[in-house]
Amino acid sequence: MRTATCTLLMSLALCGDAFTAISSVAHDPVAIDLPAPQKTGGKPLMDALSARATSRNFTANEPALPPQQLSNLLWAGFGINRPDGKRTAPTAHNSQNITIHVLLDTGAYTYEPAKNQLRRVIVNGQPVGDIRALGGTQDFARNAPVTLIYVCDAIFHTSAGAIPPLQTSAIHAGAIAQNVSLYCASAGLKGGVRMSIPKEKLAAALGITPNRIILAQSIGQDSPAAPKP
Repeated sequence: MRTATCTLLMSLALCGDAFTAISSVAHDPVAIDLPAPQKTGGKPLMDALSARATSRNFTANEPALPPQQLSNLLWAGFGINRPDGKRTAPTAHNSQNITIHVLLDTGAYTYEPAKNQLRRVIVNGQPVGDIRALGGTQDFARNAPVTLIYVCDAIFHTSAGAIPPLQTSAIHAGAIAQNVSLYCASAGLKGGVRMSIPKEKLAAALGITPNRIILAQSIGQDSPAAPKP
């Protein structure tokens, strides 16, 4: 019932205003159904590569990303792009062993690409609230509308034995982060990747172990004043 209500609210918001923020419809404590990702359009690849840049220019009262843009962003990063369930970013032996935690002002969520959902992170029986400030050691992290946390979620094995999970997962996370960066460049968003994360505190808040956290990436609406390193 709650999921159906959330879906209805999302549909009404998208029909009434293409730029309705995710926070205005994120009432379901369990899951948010995202709109189907738009898999065409945007800048040509070479233009997106030319525009790719890092920005940390996040200030108070940053506007939230619209649900459609958030859906597109997550699909570009690590969504399903083939009928066999394979993804937009490569992983060794198709292990797909990266989970993306999404930190919003409405709480912490896990991206579930098969259902195109954000599922609320529950720790000790309680939904996790706004922990964006734990997404980085710099002050700007608390202001970013969206922070993605890339987490190694499994050790996988081959006929040659176990593959070092953190080494390969770091490569996987890097590929995902570049996908996200290119989508941002294509869609006129700003953002940046970092390893400066208070892992102990963030892991405790998410109910995971610290060594599973690999990277963080914050995203928001671009502005002319944003630095372009």
